[in-house]
Amino acid sequence: MKIELYNGVFFMMVATMTAVGILLWLLLRRLPQEKRRKGMLLLCAALIILFVVYRLLQSQDDRYLEYYGLEVYNWWEALPLHLCYVSLFLMPLGIIKRWKVLLGFCFYITPLGAMMTLVFPDPLFVGCSLFEPSAFCFYLLHCLLAISGILLAPLGFFRPNFRAIWSSLALLFILAAIMHVVNRIMQHTVCPHANYFYTCDTVGISLLELFWNLIPIPWVYEIPILSIPFVYMMIITVPFILVDRYRNKNRYGKNGGKEIEDHSDPIG
Repeated sequence: MKIELYNGVFFMMVATMTAVGILLWLLLRRLPQEKRRKGMLLLCAALIILFVVYRLLQSQDDRYLEYYGLEVYNWWEALPLHLCYVSLFLMPLGIIKRWKVLLGFCFYITPLGAMMTLVFPDPLFVGCSLFEPSAFCFYLLHCLLAISGILLAPLGFFRPNFRAIWSSLALLFILAAIMHVVNRIMQHTVCPHANYFYTCDTVGISLLELFWNLIPIPWVYEIPILSIPFVYMMIITVPFILVDRYRNKNRYGKNGGKEIEDHSDPIG
């Protein structure tokens, strides 16, 4: 079952992961607050384990070593410092500490990053069998990352709002700048090809190459890409704002024109 962009296998994977996301929501939504929190933390733990398994399989994958011209696998390049993978730790930290900045980032940026990785994947994982071990873990990991981030809103951990858009974009910008510095330090010490957040090289990813051709300057070429998450974040936030306003209007009208405080117990 070879997976190509928009072929039958690709859409089957998307449909299956969508069903998994809906099932997880149905299983968790009616649980008490604390059990819901534990359920999400278990999902985060499973993602971390899956990431480790993925990297172990990748380290033994001759195709990977040959494609990137490596004699041995460099574990310094396999740290969880890419855009999607930083959420492996930011998400559980946000859930435990109830830090809305982290939860907003994981809701807005993590699913978008994971979905863009699926739509613009590493060329190594295009045209191969979906059930090739490292490819299977790659696709499964990014699908579950997208699902876990999206679930933060319907499960009550985070409520999308316009202020959270700006804080999430600011955190994204800061992380990209930090990773570029990390890349430069590692390139001169332990890892000549360090490229977290893809600030130094597009590695053949078509979307990144498009912006690199416009601005061939490391890290700087990614700045215009911020327009993509901004538009996406606005689109998915507006429905939540409209629903909140509708609920507040009804609440206000049913109480003699006096607005009452919302005593619901959101987790986030």
